[in-house]
Amino acid sequence: MARQESILQASGGGLVLQVRFVWHVDRYAHTVTVHSGEHVTPLLASREGAGHDPWPPSPPLQSASQEQAGGSQAALLVGMAGQAHWSLAVTAEPDSAALCFDVACRTRERPVMLGSQYRTMIAPGEIANRHLGRFHLNAAQVQLQLVEVDGDDVARLATTESGLAITIDPGPVDSARTIRWKYRISAG
Repeated sequence: MARQESILQASGGGLVLQVRFVWHVDRYAHTVTVHSGEHVTPLLASREGAGHDPWPPSPPLQSASQEQAGGSQAALLVGMAGQAHWSLAVTAEPDSAALCFDVACRTRERPVMLGSQYRTMIAPGEIANRHLGRFHLNAAQVQLQLVEVDGDDVARLATTESGLAITIDPGPVDSARTIRWKYRISAG
């Protein structure tokens, strides 16, 4: 049975920010683009791992649905790898070209690597602050900003050879625990 593609859009100020989830091998990969009139600029593409990776570069998401949540659209995804379970909720902010990504990983062991990694499709700008910082994609006036989440987990922005990574330091994990990180992508 073929997997369905899922698209979520947020618009404001003449711009449309879009996240598209597409089935790739054994999970959903996603891309983020910004639309201005007829012009489409690809921004970010998630880095996916392989089926045997217990700690892939991005959450391994195998099930997707779209819902209406509090007056705005939301994409909801879940999946698993190794002994961990992941969830992702992406919501479109009303009246603005902004998407909020809320990610969680439930695990019983300390992750080898945890976070969300992207390939950047245009020249990246500077990271203003690695802790709860901002990352600008210059050509499209787009920024990715970490959003503070209650808890002890530390999220950081980092550049990689191919793009951008949000890395999580969950501290000690000695029993089942949910580790959460949140970020917002906006255009304009």
